[in-house]
Amino acid sequence: MRLENASEQTGHSHHGNYRYGNNPVFEVGRYWVQNSIVHASSLLLERPEPVSQAAFEANLDNIGRTLAVLKGPEVNGQPVAVEVAVAGNKASTNNGYDGHFATGSSSIRNNKRQAAEHALRSAADPSRPNVYVAGPGQGGSSYWTKEESRYIRQTGRFTQPDGRPLPTMAAYYRALRAGGIVINRLSTDADGGTFGAAFGVAMEEGDLTHAHFNNLPIGGKAGILGAIAAEGVNQFDDQITARLSRDPARLIMEMFQAAQLYLPSFTGDAAGKQITLAQKARTSHTPDKLLTVSAGLARGTTPSKSSFSPAVHDTAYLLERHRNAKLTFQFPARAASPEEVSKFLEALHHRGRITTGSDNGVEALTMPGTRRSHVAYPTLRQTIREYAYSR
Repeated sequence: MRLENASEQTGHSHHGNYRYGNNPVFEVGRYWVQNSIVHASSLLLERPEPVSQAAFEANLDNIGRTLAVLKGPEVNGQPVAVEVAVAGNKASTNNGYDGHFATGSSSIRNNKRQAAEHALRSAADPSRPNVYVAGPGQGGSSYWTKEESRYIRQTGRFTQPDGRPLPTMAAYYRALRAGGIVINRLSTDADGGTFGAAFGVAMEEGDLTHAHFNNLPIGGKAGILGAIAAEGVNQFDDQITARLSRDPARLIMEMFQAAQLYLPSFTGDAAGKQITLAQKARTSHTPDKLLTVSAGLARGTTPSKSSFSPAVHDTAYLLERHRNAKLTFQFPARAASPEEVSKFLEALHHRGRITTGSDNGVEALTMPGTRRSHVAYPTLRQTIREYAYSR
């Protein structure tokens, strides 16, 4: 398999279309497989209309009313719990829910920005209800078992050797189903992309129609230290872009203040104050969690005996379970070269036997940045997500 038309691939900030989300047209690199060849070209995506403040605040009200912890089956003798919140809850559920896994390092309960991001995300498509799901060990969601954490660190995988999802992720799905939440379209942010495929594997066969995996890592050449270093770069990058962004939907202070009004009893202490960094370090940022998250981003700390990467294995099992699903991977251009993206799709083609043709089920898009999509201009994520769900 070879990379076709690689010279047409753009996806780098020097084209001027990304200047911190300030340009209304985004140019991304697009990769797909056709006739066993990875093709690459550029794709122009129009930025959607900004959401209204009224829609944003209505969704915050929805989130405040529906933020809850669902109970699932036991894993290793312990009941599994999942923190969820629904925005756009006036939309019909006949066609299912849009589901979104937040980053694995925070939740609405310890970071109100998660509520603001979810309100914006749902306001962009009011036709469907949108459920936020806190990642393992965040907020009210149960963490991996010790055995699962050890397995993730060793293999970088979130599916078992026989293709089943890890038990905790399977319990997440069953908890949501028991709560009447049936997800058909799935999106993830940051390290949520590492375990998002496993959740898809846990779903009923054929239920998944579309998935948008944002920043799913494709390799692990930098290892755990590289993943930790990348997160440090992300934090620094966010500080710069926050000052430069003129994105109309950016998470400005007024939105945070609005979140304080609607979510006083669900986050922080009884007075609704945001928890301190020290408190957060004792909950969402414990050494165990940081190591497991970093191992997931690095895709394992020990070399795989297989010729396929852990990400390929997890994704292949997802495709086997949902053969008609449209999967869109969003990679940061500075962390994924055209050759690396091509190798990922090539391996997935061989391992997962992905369909071929111009409208095949798997595409990869490249965007500017490192591992994280910039919270300072959320409409870039919104634009790509809208494209992914319209395929």
